[in-house]
Amino acid sequence: MLYRPDCINERYLEQLAEIRDLTKVDISIELGLQSVNYHSLIKINRGHTLGEYIDAVLRIKRYQIGLPSTGLHSNGFSLVRKICFDVKQMSIEDYIPSLGRPLGDELLRPTRLYPKVCLPLIDKFTIKGMVHITGGGFYDNIPRVMPGGCSVEVDTTSWPQLPVFTLLQQWGNVDWPEMYRTFNMGIGMILVVGAHEADQVLAHLAERREPAYLIGQVTQGDGQVTLRGGSFGD
Repeated sequence: MLYRPDCINERYLEQLAEIRDLTKVDISIELGLQSVNYHSLIKINRGHTLGEYIDAVLRIKRYQIGLPSTGLHSNGFSLVRKICFDVKQMSIEDYIPSLGRPLGDELLRPTRLYPKVCLPLIDKFTIKGMVHITGGGFYDNIPRVMPGGCSVEVDTTSWPQLPVFTLLQQWGNVDWPEMYRTFNMGIGMILVVGAHEADQVLAHLAERREPAYLIGQVTQGDGQVTLRGGSFGD
C-alpha cells in the first residue's frame, strides 16, 4: 500500500499506524521521489527509523479516562456469595450502615449503561479504545484494547472507591490484586484517548455533569497492567 502525503505530521502518522494495525497491510510512504517502507531503516526524527517513530506515536501519549460504576455491575458474584453468605453468614435483609441500605439492595443495584455518555464522545473525539470493566477486572480487560508493545499504568487513588468494595475486601480478607482482577472497583468504563484530547474529553464530560477521572496512561511494555497508589504503593 503506497501513500503520497502532502506532509507528514503526528496526526498523519497516528492514522497511518492505526490503518497498519487494523489491516495488517504492509505500508510504504512516498517522500518526494523516494518510497520509504514502513519498516525501512531510513533514519528520521533524531535517529529513529520511520517504523519506530510511527510505533512511538501509536503507543505513547495516550491516557485513560475512567467513568464511574454504580457498584458491582453483576460481576464477581461467586466471590461475593462466598464472602457475604458463607464467611460472614449474612442475610440480604441485613442493613449495612456504611452502605446506607440493606445488603440485598446493594448487591442488586442496577448496572450502569454507558452508550448515552460514550456515543457523543465517539462522534466528537478520536477515541483510541474503550474498555468495559466486567469480569476479569482491570488485569484481564484493559490489555484487550492495547496494541503490541504496550503496557498500562493505573493510579488507583485517582477515583473514589465505592464502600461496597472496601467492605468485601475487609470481610473476605481478599488480596488487593485479586479485588482488581475480579471487580470493577468503582470504574465501569475506560476510554483511551490521545494526550492532546484528554483535557477536552474531560471538559466535555464536566459540562454535562458526567463524573470522569484521569486514571492512567499507556506506556511501552509487554502488555502488563501495573496498578499504583493506595494499597499498591508507589
